[in-house]
Parts: sequence; C-alpha cells; structure tokens
Amino acid sequence: MTIMLRRLPDFSLLAAVFLITGLALMVSACSDTGLEAVNEAPPPSPSATDGPVAKLNEPGDEDVFVIVEEMPELIGGLAAVAEQVTYTPIAKRAGVEGRVYLQFIVSKEGVPEDIKVTRGVGAGLDEAAVDAVSKVRFIPGRQRGQAVRVKMSLPVTFRLDDGAAKVPAPPRPE
Repeated sequence: MTIMLRRLPDFSLLAAVFLITGLALMVSACSDTGLEAVNEAPPPSPSATDGPVAKLNEPGDEDVFVIVEEMPELIGGLAAVAEQVTYTPIAKRAGVEGRVYLQFIVSKEGVPEDIKVTRGVGAGLDEAAVDAVSKVRFIPGRQRGQAVRVKMSLPVTFRLDDGAAKVPAPPRPE
C-alpha cells in the first residue's frame, strides 16, 4: 500500500495580488480628487407667510384632548346616568337587552356634547342612552391647570331582569 502525498498549490502569489489590489483601491478612495467642498448656507427656513405652521396643543385652544392630567369626573357618579336612563316600552315588549357604547366630548363647562353611538342595540335604547348622558354634568378635565375639552367613552347596559337600565359600577377597593 502506497500513500501518495500531493502538494497543494502555493497561494502566496494569489494573496499578494489581492493585497496589492486592495491597497490600490484604498489609496484611490482616500486620495483628494481635486474637488473643493463648497460652503453653502442652508436654505432659509420657511416664514409664517409661506404656509400653515403646526402648533402645539396648549390649554385654552379649542382642540379636543384624549389624555389629560385630570380626567373629567361625572357629578353624582355613574348612578347619575342610571337615574336618567329609561327603558323604552318597545324594547321592554320585545325583550331587547344589550350594551350601548357612547362617545362624546366633555366641554370646558362640563357639558357632554357631540354624543355619538359607536355601537348600539336598537329598539330605541340607543336614543335613550344618548338622552341620559346629555342630561348629566361633569367636572371638566384639566390640563396645566386650565379646563379643556376631553373626548370620553361610556358604556350603558340595558338589562330586563329588574326592568331598569344599568351603568357598570366602578371597581371598589378591597
């Protein structure tokens, strides 16, 4: 049995070619091309007459806030809404139950405005929920110490078990 050894080709010539090529590329990339850098002033900023300018929400603006430092509080709590809700005769006869989701804006004076039903159940219950929320008042929300308009949502649940409408009670600390 004879073992034959084969000599591997010498890669030193190939390595030298790659090294020289790489150095040549680095030198040419880093060399001065003869172009001079031009110091130009940046373009002027647009003035107020060029178009509308975005402004930040500041208290006192007529913008509607979603999150504020002090959220609006319902005067009388959720029970105040429950007292104002009436179950419509049509809904009672038809046995309609469900939850009406309302979205509205609490004004700077604490009055709910722009009340919309985001998800309703029909049979006059949507209108009854809107009517009930329009009758209650809030302590306005505050941002940086000033009263602001705040967008809020409120679910009103209608259940026939005792014939009255319910508003979910807030969780009680134990």
